[in-house]
Amino acid sequence: MKLMYKIWLDDGGKAFGEGPYRLLKGVQASGSLAQAAKDQNMSYSRAHGLMKQISAKLGFALLEGHAGGSGGGGARVTVRAQDLMRRYETMIQESEESLESIFARHFGVNHLLTDKPRPKLKKDKQEVTIPLSWKPLSLTLGDVVALVGGDGKSNIMYALAEELSFSGAKVLLTTTAEINLPVHGTVHRLIVSDKHGIMEQVRQGVKPGEIVALGSGVRDGKLLGFTPEYIDKLAEMVVADYIFVEADGITNSLFKAPDLQEPLIPQSATVVLNVVGQNALEIPLTKEFCNRPELAASISGIPAGARLDSRAIADIMFSVEGGRKNVPRQAQWLPVINKIDTTESLTRAVQIARALKVTGAEDVLFASMQNGNHQVRIWGGK
Repeated sequence: MKLMYKIWLDDGGKAFGEGPYRLLKGVQASGSLAQAAKDQNMSYSRAHGLMKQISAKLGFALLEGHAGGSGGGGARVTVRAQDLMRRYETMIQESEESLESIFARHFGVNHLLTDKPRPKLKKDKQEVTIPLSWKPLSLTLGDVVALVGGDGKSNIMYALAEELSFSGAKVLLTTTAEINLPVHGTVHRLIVSDKHGIMEQVRQGVKPGEIVALGSGVRDGKLLGFTPEYIDKLAEMVVADYIFVEADGITNSLFKAPDLQEPLIPQSATVVLNVVGQNALEIPLTKEFCNRPELAASISGIPAGARLDSRAIADIMFSVEGGRKNVPRQAQWLPVINKIDTTESLTRAVQIARALKVTGAEDVLFASMQNGNHQVRIWGGK
């Protein structure tokens, strides 16, 4: 049993709600009402009429047009509409927290808890109870999975590869940037060679249940990778059941916005995992904590030096200039909230996940580090 509800603003009829909010977020991301409507499986005429109708009811324009762009011209969200969106999102988040707290108080929370024993963590950490609404990430045979974003991409990549190898899958791991050399026990084979040498060895086959890491060289303890185009050729060879590609540079910061050359995602990618740590919540947007804070500030609309709230993190991750940059058209984009190992960190992750859902993310992944092992799950909550 779970609580279901919808919240909207009313003024003698529905004035603003989740549908219009998602459309406006789509316009912010694409610069086009036509594209935003397409992303919401809505006709352009219906979307245009809806924006016009709501603008008339509210007494101010939601959108302003500009020349160019797809669908007969581009569009921008007006300043007043942006303010409305911020107020609406904050109200929704606070309402959800209050309603779920009331629901738990009156109906109890046992239905949210797994019937499995709680994982045993180190004594200095709290235990994390994993809700049943977390579902394992399901990949399809032949998927090329690219990982981008912040710290923890490699751990998630190895965790998923290990899970697949246990089922007998053939798995390749590589990068279009550079990654730390695989530690003992994370892969079965490491092949370091030039492009021709890699092709020759890969053609000899990958064994069922085997994880093979590929690199073009080693420098300063880092495994060097290949161009996205070369990864596409490896995918065409179909020598493995799954290919994982770390497609973003290494960062020691808690949060990052992509450089001009980042991320290097192969066109063959079918799934793109955009990773962020829950510990990025409320960090100041400065060079000490964030790679390229000026770009992050520009995308999110908050001033440099301000603290990253859940809305700002979601806006940056969902932006085509941020977390969705260079994602191939056919690829499924999934945000991943990482570093969940305490009850407090789970609460922070849920806060970010809710903001991502409001922003437009269909699913959100949670990566939980427990007993030294990663568990990557889909968060199914509101």
